[in-house]
Amino acid sequence: MQIGGITSSYPDPMRSASGEILEALAGGKSSKEQASSSASLASVAAATDILEKYDVTDITPSEYSDMVQELFEAGVIDDGDFNQLASVRLELDAAGVEPDESVDLVQFYRRKLEDILRRTDGTAEPPAALKQRLDWVEKFSMIHENPTVQGLNALI
Repeated sequence: MQIGGITSSYPDPMRSASGEILEALAGGKSSKEQASSSASLASVAAATDILEKYDVTDITPSEYSDMVQELFEAGVIDDGDFNQLASVRLELDAAGVEPDESVDLVQFYRRKLEDILRRTDGTAEPPAALKQRLDWVEKFSMIHENPTVQGLNALI
């Protein structure tokens, strides 16, 4: 069963790097490609385990930092992703969110985008980095809510 539009803003999971895992499980890959896919599968499993513990719709900045560190240490995200995700914590600090104050990161970024559009009467394109951060937290939220759905796991 397909639900139209649920992942319309995301690339096709079967075409993503993690989506290659699904193709590898179906066969047709060389042993080298399957070994790489096995490592990727372990990365997806690690990501799922980590994201099951953290709800980005009800998380403190301290917990968020812990989550990002765990994702990095597990090899789920690389240095560039780590830096981009760490900037979320800087934005929370700049917004005056206390380290132990709960925040809904999805709503936090949706409001930031809405504010930009409102201030510019919808004529300005929001910064790409802001849209990417919203994409990240929406993906994290979806995986947290549905950790056993393989298609969502491939969104990382």
